[in-house]
This record gives sequence, structure tokens and C-alpha cells, in this order.
Amino acid sequence: PAGEEGGSDGCLIFTEEDNIGLEATWVGEGVSPMPAIQVLYESIYEPMGMSRADYWVAIANAVVRAASPNQVLDLPFRYGRNTSEDCSFVVGRQPKANGCSDVEEVFINRMGVTWRDATALMGGHTLGAGSASGHVGIWDNTRAGSAQFNNDFYDEMLNRSWRPVLDEDGNAHDWTWSTPNNNNFPFL
Repeated sequence: PAGEEGGSDGCLIFTEEDNIGLEATWVGEGVSPMPAIQVLYESIYEPMGMSRADYWVAIANAVVRAASPNQVLDLPFRYGRNTSEDCSFVVGRQPKANGCSDVEEVFINRMGVTWRDATALMGGHTLGAGSASGHVGIWDNTRAGSAQFNNDFYDEMLNRSWRPVLDEDGNAHDWTWSTPNNNNFPFL
């Protein structure tokens, strides 16, 4: 809502490393073909006055509900977010996959949320899979499991032995299991 800081502003930078591949979900003006989720917004919800920022939060809430056990988890929702067209101020501000220090810097120090809230935000990793952003794999034992909103992300963080994935310069850029056969089952 107006006067409040933070939250979704409907802005997306396709060139950010962690956003690579999102063009399949949303495209720039005049680009064709337009993804179905964008067609729905532009043909129905935008003409009704809903901001893109509110739309994305509503879609995220719908995904959480659909993926929750028995499809009953309802998250609170308030209208009133403004859509920002200029995202330049957020370049490089997403937490990287380097550990708790990045989570602390972004969520605790910069956004001012509690550790409990930061932990909840990180729980979103339990849904879906990565492939285009430089992160490959899922946070669950099965692809079907990665479609369920549960605590598997935390179970995997605690119960697996992890090692850094090194780039060609020897710098850690991601993490994976430390087992010899995880090439057949990559995790983010």
C-alpha cells in the first residue's frame, strides 16, 4: 500500500542472473508470443485496475494454495501495490547462494524482517525447479514432491552433505549434493 516500503513492485530485470529464463513467464511490450499468464493479466486484470505487482502476489498465493496439502493454505492478501517500471535500483540486490551471510544481508539488514520471516521466505525454494538461471535441479527427492508446498527444502538443507559447485575460475557459484552419483539427480 502507498506509504509502505518493500514488497512486490511488479518490476522484473530479465538480465539478472537469478532471473534468466523468466522470459517464458513474462515478456516485454510488443514481444510475441505472449505467455498465457501475461495474456490473462493484460486482457482481464489490468483493465479492471489491478496493478502488475498485486497480480504477481495473487498468482504466487494461488500457487502456494494449489501446492499445499489438501489445497487449503490461504495466505493473507491486500490490494494496493504500485507497479514500478524502473527496476535499476534493485540490480544485484537479490541474495546469492553463498550461505546465511547473504540471507542476513538481504532479508535481515536491508529489508528488516526477522530471522523467522527470512526462514519462511527461503521456504519458497521447496516449490518448482531451476534450469535456466544457473541453478539446476530441485529441492526435493522427486519432481512430484517439488510441486508440493512442504518443508522438504529444510529437510534437504539439514540432511544432505553439500559442496560448492565451482566455475571455470574456481569460484563457488552454486551448491550440490556431495554424493558421487548426483549427476543423475541435480539439486539447486
